[in-house]
Amino acid sequence: STRRELTGTLAVVGLAAAATLPFARDLASGLVNGVGYAAGTTHEIAGPAGYISYPKDWLEGIFEARPLLADGLGLPLRQLSLGFFLAPLAVVAWIARARRGDRPGVHAALAIWGAVTLFLAFSQRLNVYYAAPLAALTLIETVRAVEGRIPGRALAVGLGIALALPMGPGLAAELRAVYAPGSDLFATLDRMRAELPHAVDSYDPGLLGPPPFPRALAQASSVLAPWSLGHLILYEAELPVVANNFGYGFLDSIRFFLSDSEEEALAIARRHRVRWVVATDLAPRMNDYASYLGKAPYLAATPGGSSPTPAYFATMQSRLYDFGGKGARLPGLSIAPLSKFRLLFHSQTAIRRGDRWIPRWSVFEISGE
Repeated sequence: STRRELTGTLAVVGLAAAATLPFARDLASGLVNGVGYAAGTTHEIAGPAGYISYPKDWLEGIFEARPLLADGLGLPLRQLSLGFFLAPLAVVAWIARARRGDRPGVHAALAIWGAVTLFLAFSQRLNVYYAAPLAALTLIETVRAVEGRIPGRALAVGLGIALALPMGPGLAAELRAVYAPGSDLFATLDRMRAELPHAVDSYDPGLLGPPPFPRALAQASSVLAPWSLGHLILYEAELPVVANNFGYGFLDSIRFFLSDSEEEALAIARRHRVRWVVATDLAPRMNDYASYLGKAPYLAATPGGSSPTPAYFATMQSRLYDFGGKGARLPGLSIAPLSKFRLLFHSQTAIRRGDRWIPRWSVFEISGE
């Protein structure tokens, strides 16, 4: 560089530093939190208009946000083929080509993209979409590398096909699969929209808070349901919800369903102006939710499968969902009925729980004082 070019460059760097250094702490914090989110970790940070970061432990309960290898090698083999596991070698090859001057811009960009994609894909399953092109390029690179070392192109191509074969069943299953809630859930939500009063527009921005809420919304009533039903209830039933799929209300939702007293649950409900509660089966997630709140597991592993502990039957989840708020007498255990929760209606489909059938979806109303 000439002296003039060097002086101009240093001037630009100095101006950039002057503009950014006052915000260095916030920028560094944002970078660390962003990388942490990509790696599947987060902690709740609330701002005046909502979340800046998702609540703690929320990502752990989402299938797509779990690490790629959390359940072994089966998922990446079905979705990305064996070629994906050779991708680190492809990244090394691209780095080597860039260093020896073989189209350095292209190969350096491929190496950076490949390394970042590997980090994203291994951190969260939802990033397999970004890793699919990387797996495909790795298969091509594998065929190219083998072709130069063994006689016959057919053998190299055959190796590439063999590496891709584990993806065949997964691809066929993906093309056949239909990812949609059952019609009975939509029927239940339609009934909520038709039969429950709608005191306010469910999309009124005043409902987003923070408290205190506008006086006109004082009579607004919301629905408390498992967080993963939030968007469906808002869109289909057109009712405000406490917890939704963005993580809002996540912890209060599980605190409510895991409450071991009606009074504790009512306190949470009143804080959010809840009038209706939607209950469904949470058994597959009960122990996870318990761990988020520092509680002991509610389901114990037995040779015959998971078995509920006495603590499970004390939760609002069990009292609402398993017994419809009516209470029950079990061998060595008495479950008191709920005094403030009234079953309005339930779905027409059910699941088998022991010797009883339990509706998949139940809608309750919280009665007044």
